[in-house]
Amino acid sequence: MLGEAQLDWLIDALVKSRAPIKIIATGGQVLNTAQVNETYANLFPEERAYLLRKLEEENIKNVIFLTGDRHHTELSHYTNGMGNEVYDWTVSPLTSGAARNVTETNRMRVEGTLVEERNFGLLKVSGPRTARELTMTVLDVDGNEKWSRTIKSKR
Repeated sequence: MLGEAQLDWLIDALVKSRAPIKIIATGGQVLNTAQVNETYANLFPEERAYLLRKLEEENIKNVIFLTGDRHHTELSHYTNGMGNEVYDWTVSPLTSGAARNVTETNRMRVEGTLVEERNFGLLKVSGPRTARELTMTVLDVDGNEKWSRTIKSKR
């Protein structure tokens, strides 16, 4: 998807970043462990392993991938060997058909976050720079909340 040169550029930018929360938008799910459809585990397993390894080796904290194109919504979570939490928030779809009866086994899925109907997500960043919080809220097409989770940045 990105290749080694772009991955190294990304890791370098993340290492140098002073942002308390690091949001990376990409098309395919990074953390989903199911080897299906548009997941990194399916299409780019070596790149996925390299990316997660570099995030750990460089002790990069507060990384959140924003992904889509799966026709369902879910939050995935991983804690690496350094104790840093990595998230992958997949939000889709709002205007296309929704996947029903998702049966794939995503070992990183946060319980209670799978949404199999049309929906959209809102991000809210709050708090002082040294104690930022990111709130992710999923709403149905009528604006009714399906779930909400808050992630606190760690120093």
